[in-house]
Amino acid sequence: MARARPATHRKVWEIEARFHCGVIGTCLRLEDLRTLCRRAGIVFQTAVSDYALHHAFVELADRACYATRLLQRRLDSRHRESLRHFATARDEATLIQYWEAAQASGEIAGAYWALMSHPLAGLTLCERVTGEVHMLSHLAGASRRAELQHIKQLQQRQRLLEQWLHEERQSAADRQAIIQALNQRLTKAANAEQELARARTRIAQLEQGDALRLARTCSEDLAAALANARLAADRHAAEARHWTERCQAAEHSVARTASELAATVAERDSLEQLTQSLTRQCAQDCTADCPRFDLCRRRILYVGGRPGLGPHLRQLVEQANGEFLHHDGGREEADSALAALLPGADAVLCPADCVSHSAMLRIKRSCKQQAKPFLILRSASLSAFVRGLQQLLNSNAALA
Repeated sequence: MARARPATHRKVWEIEARFHCGVIGTCLRLEDLRTLCRRAGIVFQTAVSDYALHHAFVELADRACYATRLLQRRLDSRHRESLRHFATARDEATLIQYWEAAQASGEIAGAYWALMSHPLAGLTLCERVTGEVHMLSHLAGASRRAELQHIKQLQQRQRLLEQWLHEERQSAADRQAIIQALNQRLTKAANAEQELARARTRIAQLEQGDALRLARTCSEDLAAALANARLAADRHAAEARHWTERCQAAEHSVARTASELAATVAERDSLEQLTQSLTRQCAQDCTADCPRFDLCRRRILYVGGRPGLGPHLRQLVEQANGEFLHHDGGREEADSALAALLPGADAVLCPADCVSHSAMLRIKRSCKQQAKPFLILRSASLSAFVRGLQQLLNSNAALA
């Protein structure tokens, strides 16, 4: 015979005091606590820190008073749907199933309050769930610190690239000024050649007159001047070609730097979006405008890369509600293992700098035959991997 469902759930002051810290810290936001503090008329002598505010409500939670009744109502109001869902549980095994499903979907806060306040939740189950929530907070904090450190490094690199780009543009402007000066000198040389032509005409006119010897002397002087002018013109033309080639090379370098800078900014933005979206609520239908970075249990196959980065990529994909598959591209693992992994993958990512060219061609050909999304990453870094996931989710050929 099925056990009867309890009529209500526990109040926060009916829960053991050692669980109050986890419940208040996980199930309510700091904005909620500050609102409750004002409504309850709790006054602090000085500006209160987030930790002091949290500690104050933890201390109050073990007794029934006006402040804890407000706390109870806010918990019930914020997590009404989870309470309604967990209220259908008839035994502790069902509570465990509901909790594991909530973990898989990322809905931790509401499920945690619904389970801890459920009358059928025994002490052992409460201790287990509290331990899991505690370890999740450690993992999220460590991941957040690593991502913020990487973003800081990217921002520093961006500043250096922008400074170098400015210097290159200034250098290109200086070289352009030199080229213009050389062109002016070439124009002067052309004018000198015209003067020489006029002088030759004058010599021809004087060949029959008394000033023939003087004209011939002037002609020889002008011929020597012309030869020198031509040598100077040739030298200036060669120098102009040299500076033109250097200017073109500088422009190509600037364009390449700008492209790298744009890729760096895109990777930084993807990391920032991932950092922000991991805390958002996920849409249930997994559409393109979902506010959370959610892979929706898709399997991502990563071929090649650096061996030491694999656990971090796996943790990132699993936090984003995905499944991570990996093959080293043929360094130690056989090609047959890759062929076995491909049919089960929803998309394939491959870093261009950490996999052989032949392996990349085989993977690309196999993905085309199996109609699977395939993306070549700029590098084997964590930021390039996040950017690749973002491009797959935003493209028209998104994962099925």
